[in-house]
Amino acid sequence: MAVLAFDLSNLKRMIFGAQKERFKPVTADVHQLSLFEDEPQAQPEEQPKLERITYEREKSKKKHPGRNPILVSHCCTAARAATV
Repeated sequence: MAVLAFDLSNLKRMIFGAQKERFKPVTADVHQLSLFEDEPQAQPEEQPKLERITYEREKSKKKHPGRNPILVSHCCTAARAATV
């Protein structure tokens, strides 16, 4: 009887205790595929219907003016006057 209790405690520890992935039971999820199985049988894929779409548009003729010039504000000149 003690041997059965010991085996049961070991099995519970293997299933529910702290473990690495290799010790998880195989029957955890029977619907999940294994990463290491052979390639599944290829199913014939349906060719998607292709539709060619073309359009024309006018190119924008605006040019970006570039960066705005840096303006020296009164807060910067006041800070410079305080440090001098």
